[in-house]
Amino acid sequence: MQWERAVFRSRLRVLSWRGLALALCLATLLGTVAVAQTPGRPRPDPRFGAVEAFWMPDLAYEANLGWERMLFDWSQLQPDGPDSWNGFYIRHEWLQNAQDAQREVVGLIKSAPAWATEGTPGIGVPRGLYLPPDDPDNLWAAFVRRTVATYGPLGVRRWIIWNEPDITLESYGVEFEGSVEDYYRLVKVAWFAIHDVDPEAKVHLAGLTYWHDVNNNRPLYLGRFLDVALADPEAAAHGFSSTWSASTSTSRPRRSTPLSRRRARRWRCAASISRSG
Repeated sequence: MQWERAVFRSRLRVLSWRGLALALCLATLLGTVAVAQTPGRPRPDPRFGAVEAFWMPDLAYEANLGWERMLFDWSQLQPDGPDSWNGFYIRHEWLQNAQDAQREVVGLIKSAPAWATEGTPGIGVPRGLYLPPDDPDNLWAAFVRRTVATYGPLGVRRWIIWNEPDITLESYGVEFEGSVEDYYRLVKVAWFAIHDVDPEAKVHLAGLTYWHDVNNNRPLYLGRFLDVALADPEAAAHGFSSTWSASTSTSRPRRSTPLSRRRARRWRCAASISRSG
């Protein structure tokens, strides 16, 4: 346990100093966390967070984290079909500990189970994705809606849609085997499903690696995503196009210069997909 504590503290130091740029970017994403102030304890800093802090809640409390990312893995929550639900996967005490510590939980939803995709389990495009979001055969929409209905009342009001879809299929660690158009549809359907349940919830794009595009001399994934979004005739009606603008600075890969590294830190941030969430 002493070794684990030392490793955790070391990681927190790395996040606090070397990851300052990313933390500042996430501050823009998360905004100010509205929590009650505990007498004698500094207010948690919304710029400072960690992934899966629930594994060591005492150290997370000691570090006074302002937020944590928690994985809501579809293949774990619904392993056996649309009627199954593994309520033990996300423990309620994790959410309660975060709330008691004034630490906001940001949910990341990903990983289609084998029964829900005709592609590769975990990274495949969900079956029925292009059906209307209120169609029961749109399995992704149904899962997202149930997840938000279950965990929204427990304090999860921000949702990241998938993770690192820009990793190429031939690369190690691929997270999503669909196209940019598929990912846009994934986000769009999730936005409708989430707001059906919680109109005030915030929806965010996945974090992007940046370097998979640069190393393969491809236009940046964010720029390609924005091109798809801006071409959607329904985008304007929901306020998407008034928020997004595709430019050459996000569409063209840059060389590995100090300036491009700063851009990379900015682009790795998850992005909000509408004016209100």
